[in-house]
Amino acid sequence: MWDTVERLWSGIVARAERLPEAARHERVDDEWSVVETLRHLVFAVDTSVGRMVLGEPMPYHRLGLPPTDYPTAGTTELGIDGERDAGEE
Repeated sequence: MWDTVERLWSGIVARAERLPEAARHERVDDEWSVVETLRHLVFAVDTSVGRMVLGEPMPYHRLGLPPTDYPTAGTTELGIDGERDAGEE
């Protein structure tokens, strides 16, 4: 299954890299931008694999993006950049 995830992830990233920078950060119909979505997937993998499967107490990459209802103060405690659109991929 992980091979499938990596293959799909690579395709998404390659497609996003072809977009102009501004388009990568653009929200459509109040949905997250491509960058925000990819950052959220980083958070989801860190949570499910890093914390739940491997038992790492602090598995979070600084650019991961928690759900919108996650408290901002909590992101800092996890070592995550709390900005919704950090401007980095």
